[in-house]
Amino acid sequence: MVFAQKVKAYKVSAKYIKSVKAEVLSLGFPVSEVEKGSLGIQAIKSALGAASYEEKTDSVVFLIPENLKVNYPEFKDACIKTSELVEDKPSEYDHTNIHILVKMIQDFDLANHTPMQALAFISDLKEVIKVKSKSVESF
Repeated sequence: MVFAQKVKAYKVSAKYIKSVKAEVLSLGFPVSEVEKGSLGIQAIKSALGAASYEEKTDSVVFLIPENLKVNYPEFKDACIKTSELVEDKPSEYDHTNIHILVKMIQDFDLANHTPMQALAFISDLKEVIKVKSKSVESF
């Protein structure tokens, strides 16, 4: 929430994750933003007003002032209302064949989807393949 409000207004998506039984908010941005320096750690720390940060193996954790977190419930609700949650969205891949699966994979624009959207897409494909493999021996 704070990153989208203070650093750069990227779109925040909400997705229902079955393993945690909750909506999870995610935000993705191109690696090129980091590489060109517009999203450097010091610039983010400054924009967030963070007191400090800790670099971990696969993440960076910023210590931000508590007053920046107060509107999170409203922010989360707004993100959920504007996102298509996986559970609410019927699968568009239910009645397909192998050629359509290949076409779907070719047409999936990875550069314009968040990692969570890509994982959901792969999960949908796996379900279709599982269903198809039960009904078609040669699949």
